[in-house]
Amino acid sequence: MSDILQKILTVKAQEIAAAQAIKPLAQIRAEAEQAMPVRDFVAAIRNKIAADQPAVIAEIKKASPSKGVLRADFRPAEIAASYAQHGAACLSVLTDEQFFQGSADYLQHARAACTLPVLRKDFMVDAYQIYQARAMGADCILLIVAAFKLPSPPTPLPKGEGSYPLSLGERVRERVPTPRPAEKTGRYLYTQEHLPFARELRKNMTDAEQKLWGELRAQRFAGWKFRRQEPLGNYIADFICHDARLVIEIDGGQHAESHRDTQRDAWFAEHGYRVLRFWNNEVLGEFDAVLEHIYNTLSPNPSPQGGGELSRSHVVFPSPLGRAKRGAGARGEGKEEDIQFNLASLHELESLAHSLGMAVLVEVHDADELQIALQLQTPLIGINNRNLRTFEVSLQTTLDLLPRIPPERIVITESGIVQAEDVQRMRASGVHTFLVGEAFMRADDAGMELARVFALC
Repeated sequence: MSDILQKILTVKAQEIAAAQAIKPLAQIRAEAEQAMPVRDFVAAIRNKIAADQPAVIAEIKKASPSKGVLRADFRPAEIAASYAQHGAACLSVLTDEQFFQGSADYLQHARAACTLPVLRKDFMVDAYQIYQARAMGADCILLIVAAFKLPSPPTPLPKGEGSYPLSLGERVRERVPTPRPAEKTGRYLYTQEHLPFARELRKNMTDAEQKLWGELRAQRFAGWKFRRQEPLGNYIADFICHDARLVIEIDGGQHAESHRDTQRDAWFAEHGYRVLRFWNNEVLGEFDAVLEHIYNTLSPNPSPQGGGELSRSHVVFPSPLGRAKRGAGARGEGKEEDIQFNLASLHELESLAHSLGMAVLVEVHDADELQIALQLQTPLIGINNRNLRTFEVSLQTTLDLLPRIPPERIVITESGIVQAEDVQRMRASGVHTFLVGEAFMRADDAGMELARVFALC
């Protein structure tokens, strides 16, 4: 994951927590359910393609982190009306405030100025944002697969010379650092009234919980103090280390795609705790990998560097469903390694958006991400031609990934469309849907520039 994307996602977690403090989930859900009727985003695209015309998702974007302000005289309603007049199929409106100088107001003003369906262009990682999108009038939301990439599998602990007969837990205990306590222990969150239930849970631990507790108990695991079945707020954490601000949850199959788990993780993140979530079968069948993952999360810096702000992000250990192998990708050959994604969260957010009547555009950058995207139901597959690591743009990215996409899906090429020759190249290869913003934003009249590049009207 690129540094800028990680920075944006960290800010998003803080924004979501702040928004929920002002407007609780129940309130934003009610607003979403009472919002104006949805406009059919997918049908608008299909109608253009059926008429043998390019389907343009025309973007309204004031600025970007890399290019700065794109359009100083920024009037979303006028831009939207011009796009509609000059043949756009749909609109895309940036609502991210800190990095793109966007706003929910911009989306509302643009949508009110025309009859086109509108995509909320933002970094969507939480159910709260989905309800927000519908409440502000969005007809489609964006899911960026790269935002759901999980940390790489940890490097195994060194075994020294020859074979190592000890378990990984025993090896960890041989390498005991001295944990540095966090500035706040978090014990103020403890809720006494839930203690009887917590005691019952301790008496009836699952096999997976018992196995893991055998390694975490009595400060056996690298010197860190863990507690089990700890009542915090309205929840009971399976295992928690207050000094490291880390919660470990062990889940059974009933937790698959659980909305309650998403809320639970968000609550822990809001209070400064990271969450590691494992399946029962991972603890029972991949125990060393689980312990290594915990160890690498705790090490080498048990407390935040410099004693500063605590992390508000959370990590979810992937189930086998969310794993993809890196092979020969669209951008060249590379060493084969595990690329892991939180597919369950993608499924959950997609299902929620669909339940509210909204379409979903899932965005990918390479073959690994495409493999994940194709496991979702949405027909809209966006291929971003911008490399997240180098920021280079190449239309070849779309062309390389195109053969991997079933014909029933709608391929949307993003970034790098700046002139009529680019459009002709894509359409000759069977790509007829485009998401374009920067090229239009720099023109005096965005709609007229759309008509010029796409030979519309």
